[in-house]
Amino acid sequence: MGLDPHPGGQAVPHRDGQRTHPSRRGGCPAPVVRLVDREVVSALEGLAKDARKQGWWQTYSGVVAPAYADYISLESDAANVHEFAPLLVPGLLQTASYTRETIAADAPTRTPGEVAALAEVRQARQAVLIRPQHAVNLTRP
Repeated sequence: MGLDPHPGGQAVPHRDGQRTHPSRRGGCPAPVVRLVDREVVSALEGLAKDARKQGWWQTYSGVVAPAYADYISLESDAANVHEFAPLLVPGLLQTASYTRETIAADAPTRTPGEVAALAEVRQARQAVLIRPQHAVNLTRP
């Protein structure tokens, strides 16, 4: 019972019916996992479809850091957001003028255009609070 070499790095069948990748040498073959839990399969399919979607925040990619874009992506799908910010009003509750002032004070090297764009992003994030289906619950400790 050995690993049959196959060009192109594709999985090849073994005599026992398992499929393994040809780069796997020696030891136990790496079987291809079969998912039988329909709920898990459905969730993974949903994630795969969503991976191709463009979020509204991606139009601001020039000023939004990748980590912040990831946060906004997670926040847009969240049911609950727990935030601890003892010295600031949470971003989802900030007014437009408060947002502009806090961004400008936090990043004095930003241009007025960048500050305005980041303020627009923060204001647009508030849509999760009023979306018709599954509005997010914001809680503070």
